[in-house]
Amino acid sequence: MIATMQIFGQIYVLTRGGPGYATTTLVYFIVNSAFREYQMGYSAVLSFVLLLLLLVVTIIQWKNQKRWVFYAAVYSDLNPLIPDHTFSGSYR
Repeated sequence: MIATMQIFGQIYVLTRGGPGYATTTLVYFIVNSAFREYQMGYSAVLSFVLLLLLLVVTIIQWKNQKRWVFYAAVYSDLNPLIPDHTFSGSYR
């Protein structure tokens, strides 16, 4: 989702948001309303809303990232290089 917010350059160069509004993203809309329509206040509010949206998505991803990754080497009984913390730090 964050990568779609960084796609302004490609849309500006290739399609300029067209045909119609088919390729208009929120970032392109913000820049267009700020620098073509000279609505700086409206663009500032949209930018703040975008910041809040990305902040919420980032916090949700941080909270759920523990479910995504399983470190098998840490829990493996077959890896002799991982210290056994139950016996005063000695190796198995």
